[in-house]
Amino acid sequence: MVGTSTNDRGEQITWSMLDVVDVAPALDDRLDTDAELYSRHFRNIEAYRAFEPLLSGEEL
Repeated sequence: MVGTSTNDRGEQITWSMLDVVDVAPALDDRLDTDAELYSRHFRNIEAYRAFEPLLSGEEL
């Protein structure tokens, strides 16, 4: 998935999603009002995979 947007300085930003690392259920059943969203980006996804055993398929 690739997208573009404009930042607060008027610069066009192009981003790409390479992988979904983890998904968790929403903590609130109602998402039609205020809801918190958590996201994270990684500069080195392979280093994170080596650190997080569930991403490598390793059993706990």
